[in-house]
Amino acid sequence: MKIKKGPIKQVKIRIKPRIICLFAGILCAGIFILFTTALPHHKLFAAYGQWSGNVPKGCDDGHESLFLGVFTACSMQLAWKAGGCSGKNIAEARYPPLSDHTFEWFDIIHALEYAAVNRGSFNMLELGAGWAKWAVDGMALAKRRGFSPGSFHAVGVEAQDQHCAWAHEHIERNDFKNDITLLCAAVSHEDGFVEFPSAEVNDQGSRYGLGVQYLLDGKKTSSGSKKVKAYGICTLLNLPEFNDHQIDLLSLDVQSYEHAILKPTPETLECLRRKVAVIHISLHRVEENDARGFANTFIGLLGWDLVRYFPLYTNCDTQFGKMKFTDGVITFVNPALAPGLAKEIFHTKNIHIGKYTGYKGKKMHETVTPDWGKGDYITDIQKPA
Repeated sequence: MKIKKGPIKQVKIRIKPRIICLFAGILCAGIFILFTTALPHHKLFAAYGQWSGNVPKGCDDGHESLFLGVFTACSMQLAWKAGGCSGKNIAEARYPPLSDHTFEWFDIIHALEYAAVNRGSFNMLELGAGWAKWAVDGMALAKRRGFSPGSFHAVGVEAQDQHCAWAHEHIERNDFKNDITLLCAAVSHEDGFVEFPSAEVNDQGSRYGLGVQYLLDGKKTSSGSKKVKAYGICTLLNLPEFNDHQIDLLSLDVQSYEHAILKPTPETLECLRRKVAVIHISLHRVEENDARGFANTFIGLLGWDLVRYFPLYTNCDTQFGKMKFTDGVITFVNPALAPGLAKEIFHTKNIHIGKYTGYKGKKMHETVTPDWGKGDYITDIQKPA
């Protein structure tokens, strides 16, 4: 049987443009909903809504805080800024993406929710505040949560001149002058003065990562250093702005000086025990074994619960899958001031067990590659009671 070959007829299918637009609109809406509301880590943000409105020129959401209506000047975030929202109308600001900031957001929100239910007020202390990002975000969360005026307050402490100027602008821009106290000073183990490095002129990178420990390690910038006022940790925990109430969330991002600030003397241990409910520490020094040292202090000496640990410069398993961390993260909960909170937020996948996952390269400002062989690590988990 022969099959006749003939010309192939072309069949044209015409779809009206408005149908294509409708389909594209539905597809875009679906993608937007998926990435702004449906991701597992967004559940905690959903109760705070999604801001909409005009973003002022020169400001950017950084994919971080705009869902709260917080405006951040593009210049403050430098290379980290998202770019693209400045001067635009936003119909529904996206929630923060998964990043090494995710668990600081979570620690603030969990502490805030616990305080809302159990105390009716919220206090926060941010050390190494930069442009006061977390202090402003924390107060914006408290405001959206419905705390009454005067019942929530934050204190930010920042020693670098440019950062402190930015922090003043950021606080004023977002109308939190009455809710945030800014101290342009350093943090140390006790009150006094410390030598602090000056950022190099026109060097964006040097604006981050500088601190007291930088000089103690024998490093310097071309702009030199100067003596600045330093507040001891106990002085800060007992500031009159907190009205003798507890600090619901203490955040430290002090560029490797965290060990000196939290040196476990009897006085410091007593201040922490009496005043702090949750402490979130950004980790910077593998050589000093951040995890084991802090575990010895907060678990061994204070009896607190470890709820998060991710080493610096690693690709770690988390409850949301693999995540990359630049700074490390370690969080402890004080069961005396926040009973039950550790059990509520604990997840076994949020505590890295065993050796560092490794990192090849140099940290900002490092002249040599960190010696990972000197780092100790956590080998077991004590689940909160």
